Amino acid sequence: ETDALIISPADYSELSDIIENINKKTPIVLFESKIDTKQSIPYISSDNYELGQKLAEEVIRNGNTRKNIIIAKSNLKFSSLVDRYNGFIDEINKSKNTYEVIELSKDDSKLYNEIRNIMEEDKETVLVAFEPSVLESIGKAKKYVINNTSTKYDTEVYGIGRTSAIISLIEEKIIDATVIQNDFNIGYLSIDTAVHKIKNKKIDNKINIESTLINSENMYSKENQKILFPIVR
Repeated sequence: ETDALIISPADYSELSDIIENINKKTPIVLFESKIDTKQSIPYISSDNYELGQKLAEEVIRNGNTRKNIIIAKSNLKFSSLVDRYNGFIDEINKSKNTYEVIELSKDDSKLYNEIRNIMEEDKETVLVAFEPSVLESIGKAKKYVINNTSTKYDTEVYGIGRTSAIISLIEEKIIDATVIQNDFNIGYLSIDTAVHKIKNKKIDNKINIESTLINSENMYSKENQKILFPIVR
């Protein structure tokens, strides 16, 4: 028998009834993404709208005031991705940048060609991704193009999320910056909240996790190392 469930819902609307029905019998804790519900279900996440804002602020801070921004299309059924997108767009609209949303290939060889075509355009371009897997793929494709072609134009890459590959690509200055949430804290607090629900203890239904912008300049500060490498002492 299951004592509690910890879920990151893949759809804000479609999964609402299912999760609500389960929650009547088995305690549920939501993390990172939420559902459309009036039930009192604990939700643990960073402020995803703020994540998007921070990313846009970094793009603008780096002198991007009249550049073409290409946003990699995301699955906007995740509430977290919708909020990140909205935060980014609202903030970038305060600048003089233009932007477009495109769907990039999930096939590596096709993606390399798409990134190469973008990088070979004779204009300053910024690529943005709101999912770690997409950011990682774009970064790897950009590195491949730089190392295996004569392309000299440097397309900037920004995103949200942390993987070991993303960290390496930031260190190599392939990815310019990423906004991350403290995944260790999210995991720990999700379990802690589930245990409290099982024991019928009083809990906060909304727990915010801090987010941090990481670039090659600040990634090895003492505080950021704790976030990037939580199991390293």
